Amino acid sequence: MKRPAVKTFFAHSLTEGSGRQVVLAPACDLRPHPENERVFGRPSEAVYASVRQSIRENGVLEPLDVVPVGARQNPLCVVNGNMRLEIAMELGIEELPVLFHEELLSHTDQIVFMVESAKRKAYDQRQRAHQEQILRETIVAAPNDWKIAYNARRENEVVARATGATVYSVKQRKRVFFGKTTTETLKNAVVGNRVRLAEAVKLIQSAEETHGEGTDQARLAVDDAVRERSRKRRRRGPRLPNFATDAPPKPHSTFWTEVKQLVLKWAVQQAGRDVAGLSDMMLHVAISDCAADVRAAIDELRRKAEKQAKTAARFASVTPTDRLNRINRLLGELGVSPARRGQPVEIAPIKKAHKRLARQYHPDFTANDPTRTKKFVEKQAVYKELMGLVEAHNDTFNSAACA
Repeated sequence: MKRPAVKTFFAHSLTEGSGRQVVLAPACDLRPHPENERVFGRPSEAVYASVRQSIRENGVLEPLDVVPVGARQNPLCVVNGNMRLEIAMELGIEELPVLFHEELLSHTDQIVFMVESAKRKAYDQRQRAHQEQILRETIVAAPNDWKIAYNARRENEVVARATGATVYSVKQRKRVFFGKTTTETLKNAVVGNRVRLAEAVKLIQSAEETHGEGTDQARLAVDDAVRERSRKRRRRGPRLPNFATDAPPKPHSTFWTEVKQLVLKWAVQQAGRDVAGLSDMMLHVAISDCAADVRAAIDELRRKAEKQAKTAARFASVTPTDRLNRINRLLGELGVSPARRGQPVEIAPIKKAHKRLARQYHPDFTANDPTRTKKFVEKQAVYKELMGLVEAHNDTFNSAACA
């Protein structure tokens, strides 16, 4: 195929962020990718009209992503920007800014690129699942050389890398939208955000455990569960605040503190002007409410002071050197780098490591494995002791700074 006549976009050799050169290419030489509508779908009339008006006024400003001429499959096909190409052809624009992606030589590479481009656009769960299924089918049909080069031993991992989602989410969408037990009622509920994706998977699992995978009874059970959830949601309705029974706002809320101060100020002013016309109860409530906030703040400070005193008394007999050595041993058990002498210990890495280990050994994530449950209890004890030692260690630096 003859290479189209291209020239550099503007006179100063404009380049895209990755270093590729943006060039002007004849619009008549470009064509939509055959899988464009399957991956991206057709845009709505409102979106199409808005983009058409923008191109009519300003031209095509964003370059189109195009397969190079030397590609084995689909040369000069637009893999991202087909709507702009279609509008430009309608408006009679002869040249368009394009980016030739030299790495998109095979059909599989092109589909992966298109799905990666689609993750920046707003799609619902059904459309995301459809895109992931297209990519999954393409990877299965790809030659072994491509799978080895792309490290594509498992299709779901490649799909997750391309879409920017987790492997768990990819598997969930596949089961909800393409599983043997799924139903249109469940799909519509997930798309309409009436049922979350994780909840939909649980409904399918429950129906399959009772009636078997892919049976009519299981599908009926899934539909019944979705309808029951919808009825409960409608029956419950939106909850309105009940000021008589609901808990009052938190005392440290800045907004409510300012409101109470303004009410108290107004009440005092009214009392000074017309004592007989002011409700004594209102003044009493405003003042007592502010007093309650002060009492709550004092109690919180007292609790913190008592906690610090207990921590200081607990580790008072430990020398700073022994304490730092113990901290480093406990940090090693959590997989955190040791602390440096003469410096405070950072809290953020400890909390991050604790969260990671909690997810690794928590009974909810390990099917109540006794060995891992015991490990979880041990890590919790290490974390609790370590935080007490770190707090005592850091207090010495805070005291020195205040002095």
